[in-house]
Amino acid sequence: MYLESVTVYDHSLNPVASIHGWSSFIWTERYQEVGEFEIRIPDSDPDLLGYLDDYMDKFIKIPYSEETMIIEEIAYEGGRSDSAVYIRGRDAKTILNRRVLVATSTIPYGPTTDEVLRQVFDDEIANPSEKGRQIDLVRFDNPSSWKTHHLDYDVKGHSVWDLFLYCAQIYRCGLRTYWRDGKIRFQFWGPRERSGVGGSFPVVFSEETSTLTNIVYRKTSATYRTSAYVHVEGGPNNSVVINEDVSNRFGKGLNRREMFVDPGWQNMSQLSDNSAIRQSLRPYGRSALYKQAFFDNITGEVKRNGLYTYGIDQDFFLGDRVALEVGGRRQYARIKEYTFSWTIETGFIGYPTLDSSPVGDTFM
Repeated sequence: MYLESVTVYDHSLNPVASIHGWSSFIWTERYQEVGEFEIRIPDSDPDLLGYLDDYMDKFIKIPYSEETMIIEEIAYEGGRSDSAVYIRGRDAKTILNRRVLVATSTIPYGPTTDEVLRQVFDDEIANPSEKGRQIDLVRFDNPSSWKTHHLDYDVKGHSVWDLFLYCAQIYRCGLRTYWRDGKIRFQFWGPRERSGVGGSFPVVFSEETSTLTNIVYRKTSATYRTSAYVHVEGGPNNSVVINEDVSNRFGKGLNRREMFVDPGWQNMSQLSDNSAIRQSLRPYGRSALYKQAFFDNITGEVKRNGLYTYGIDQDFFLGDRVALEVGGRRQYARIKEYTFSWTIETGFIGYPTLDSSPVGDTFM
């Protein structure tokens, strides 16, 4: 992949300048968290800072990614030798962090999650009552498949980004930005099964295929748990206390290893102890037990090669579950982030970062 210059865009997404003459450029995009970038321009004069000031808070893009980055920092680092200017920033998901949940005093009980998010986006960003808060540049793709009956979230002191990240985490999905019709659009998307399980397309990183290096294999029972008590309390004067016991088939006698789980429910004044409430608590327990399972853990670095292609419509993408294999032992991992790196010394390198911690099914 060749990259000679980076285009700078204004707040109407019109190209206004380009950045070139750099010695290194690192662009990292992430599954749920905010991505970031750094450009290093060597042998620079401090006077360059005045010229680059016009780039602050503007956007940059590269042809190999649909994400958009925002220039947030321009720094000069000088000395007797090797002086350089650094341009740094984060991706456009940070726009959501520019608006706090001020028009949204509570999350109402009843509307589905997609209805809540669309209303929040409209009230805080797209069409707020205080027009100075409006950001016309951005749009939100409706996550229409999210039909759970209630989103439980305490809005106090939080931003729109906090709420969106929370939803991405509980629904086990990614959050990204892309351009369409002159707007930056926010989109939740579901990761794919790319481990070969269930006949899915297999993406397997291993020593045998020279796609995995610096490998560590580990198996431990120190964090193993067999039984989870999902704890909630509420009702009038917190008079209702529920500890729903969720155990696997090993949860007996000496082999039983217990833990508490807090589902994070808010607004529990109407809590009652009934079978429907207990049933809704059980997925939290199962998910927690899965994370504390007795499993083989394999970590390593993925080497760049021609076996697999990265991209949302390619072999693997952010959030996809892939396989790691060492000595016949297989472990599954999520693509946590992907880095594009260009340097004068090494040229282009592209590599994913894997999260091999257990990831269970969604709570919902």
